[in-house]
Amino acid sequence: MTRCICSTAYGYTSAVRKTTRTVENGCQTKFSEGGACGLYVVRGTQTVYSNVKLTAERDADTGGLVWKTESPTPLASGLLDEHYYFYYPYQARASILGQGGCSPSSLR
Repeated sequence: MTRCICSTAYGYTSAVRKTTRTVENGCQTKFSEGGACGLYVVRGTQTVYSNVKLTAERDADTGGLVWKTESPTPLASGLLDEHYYFYYPYQARASILGQGGCSPSSLR
């Protein structure tokens, strides 16, 4: 099952001016091959997937970018009351703080 992810930036400004694999084009962010992001999936108040590393790879059939996990096991998703939190760039020590659900502002 394919998931389309739309993102919203919440006043992001890089404090350290690190170089990433993205290109900013107005309000769009274009990712490139090799870029890595983190994904949290929260169902109700339970975190189902926590900081899963996804890496952008070139799809051999379409030539477009697809996000792949390091594990060959596909992620199960698409249930009611499910929320996705996708952030970039990936940080191995990132976490969602707090109890009973989360919001984009709770990512650290």
